[in-house]
Amino acid sequence: MARVLLVNLQGVIGGAERSLLLIVKHLRSQFLISVACPPASRLSEALASIGIKCHKLPRPPRYSCLSLSYIVYCLRTSFYLTRTILKARPDIIHANSIYAWPASVLAAVATRRKLVLHARDLANFGPLAKFCSRFSKKVIAVSNAVKDALIKQGVNPDKIEVVYNGIDGTCLLPGENEKTPIAQSASEKHSFVFAHVGQLVPWKNHIA
Repeated sequence: MARVLLVNLQGVIGGAERSLLLIVKHLRSQFLISVACPPASRLSEALASIGIKCHKLPRPPRYSCLSLSYIVYCLRTSFYLTRTILKARPDIIHANSIYAWPASVLAAVATRRKLVLHARDLANFGPLAKFCSRFSKKVIAVSNAVKDALIKQGVNPDKIEVVYNGIDGTCLLPGENEKTPIAQSASEKHSFVFAHVGQLVPWKNHIA
């Protein structure tokens, strides 16, 4: 089986990390998967609980991705990744979010490994997105909106594949005769039901 190294810079579990865990759950029978992420984190603990090997990465700084600290962090992280790749010998490196692109690109080029970039946000990396994508085999966009944003930043559209995030429906479906609170509310006359799937956090810009 092919070896895949997933790279995730955050140790917290947000949307990108939940998607990563779902990818691991359903593809581990087809690939030999390991993950590079910060140690002693919620993500590393969740992966360890299902028997997935984790490789240590430095924790990201609490600064803008355009700051000098972030650049230093990317260089340091690429060193850790290069060392991990030489040891684990993956066939494919998968950068799980656009924030993992720079360090993953540097390590992939240094070790001559195939690279897949995953874009999960409408983040504007400008010329950096175009530069990183040049060294990848494919760029996965989670929506057509993200694909369009990448194209505007100079990413070759021929490299982009839209793959929507999956969900594990088996843990969400109610029993045959069970009625969820939302379903009960929606059945009431003159009711208005609003459903939001995702985090209510400032950078999602719900107010707009």
